[in-house]
Amino acid sequence: MNAILKELNKFSKQKENVLALVFILYILMDVPTPALLADFIKETYGNLVVILLVVVMFLFLNPIVAILGLVAGYELIKRSQIQTGVFKQNLLPSTEEKKFKQFESFNHIPKTLEEEVVRKMAPMTSSTGVSSQNYKPVLDKSVASSSL
Repeated sequence: MNAILKELNKFSKQKENVLALVFILYILMDVPTPALLADFIKETYGNLVVILLVVVMFLFLNPIVAILGLVAGYELIKRSQIQTGVFKQNLLPSTEEKKFKQFESFNHIPKTLEEEVVRKMAPMTSSTGVSSQNYKPVLDKSVASSSL
């Protein structure tokens, strides 16, 4: 019985070593993430699945393999976000001024004919001094009104 358990333990350690090697290769090499997997992992549920797998590794595997799994999980999430374009959006500062400039470029309306004609018209003049004209108010006799 002890021999069977020892063999099983050796087999388990071999699996952990292979898993550690796979994690190291994934971390060091720029392995592209398949599009279907990247689309799933970029979402919140995909991130939760990766985090859950890392937690399970910490519970049941060698701590070194679990740490490699943590780094590989982080790289998997980051590469998925880069591949789908979410990572770049998170890095860009989103200030109101930039948004306003962007919306302003969308709302560019060319000048209308009326605006062009008004712009070309002679400017209105206003006199700054007292007018020399003499005005006298006149009451109209056709309206029933009283004099002031």
